[in-house]
Amino acid sequence: MQTAKAQPGHDVPNLEATLAAEPKVKVMIHEQEGHEGQKDVFLGVNGRGILVKRGFEVDIPFSYYMVLKEAKYEIPVKADDGTDEIKIIPRFAFNVIGTLPTMEA
Repeated sequence: MQTAKAQPGHDVPNLEATLAAEPKVKVMIHEQEGHEGQKDVFLGVNGRGILVKRGFEVDIPFSYYMVLKEAKYEIPVKADDGTDEIKIIPRFAFNVIGTLPTMEA
């Protein structure tokens, strides 16, 4: 059985260099009630994870900010007419400190 080898010019990009070059976003993830609301927050992008400490201003790469921003969960609620509905809410309470960097397409 033959195995494929990377060809010159087709190397896997260096993820560390990519993340280092990525614009940073300063965020503060707030503590929330309960034991889980005190724990560090895990954010993952393409198989690479970081832990973000709650209650501190932290610079994170833009791609991890996007994961944080899009983290949501669903809760069942009763509508005014008595039917069941799903409400989508943010998973984490956080603030962006300063301005967001612009990402070039």
